[in-house]
Amino acid sequence: MARREADRPAILDGLGDRWEATRIGVKPYPACQLMHAQLDAAHQARAELGVRVNEIAEVVVEAHPNAASIVCTPGKETPRSAYDAKFSLPWSVAAMLHDGSVTVATYDRIDRPEVLALAARVRTEVVDFGGAAADQPGRIRIRTAQGATVTAEIPRSGGGPDDPDIDRLVTAKALGNLGPGGEEVVSAALGLAEAPSTAFLLAALESSSRQWTAAGEESR
Repeated sequence: MARREADRPAILDGLGDRWEATRIGVKPYPACQLMHAQLDAAHQARAELGVRVNEIAEVVVEAHPNAASIVCTPGKETPRSAYDAKFSLPWSVAAMLHDGSVTVATYDRIDRPEVLALAARVRTEVVDFGGAAADQPGRIRIRTAQGATVTAEIPRSGGGPDDPDIDRLVTAKALGNLGPGGEEVVSAALGLAEAPSTAFLLAALESSSRQWTAAGEESR
């Protein structure tokens, strides 16, 4: 498929001994992975800011050149759709700073004036970190209207195979996506290795689906 000779030793190295499936990464946020490190840094900075989020005058976010061309292009601060917002570093960082989290529900309303106003104050600096964009560090600087400065930096985004917090992250993401009845599904999935069949997992999924539908009807 690549139209060149394959490196067979590299392909076969560790065959039967090393299982790459155990090193699959998980996306903590329902957005482009090329800004996950910045979202982690924004979450950390928000914790330091506390109630002063409404006093933010400027946000400077560093981005890898290969990431900037995808998530930091002009106009990204005013996304035209939920899908567009998921590829917008300024809008997503603003949502994280405003809400304290970025979930599936975050992108249900991209027209919130307070988030759009903050996104307009997000500026990106392109920095070549010398590695792959997917493994870039997250760096953010925030200046408040009173002149105070808050900085945050993380070495790489969460969700990688070496992340010591990946089990908690996966569970939290599952619960956020499953909605009502999610705890039962997660419990069933975690016990699947010792289960005689998948029947009880399917039953938990069906129960969760019914609760989700019922919750949606009540909200209407």
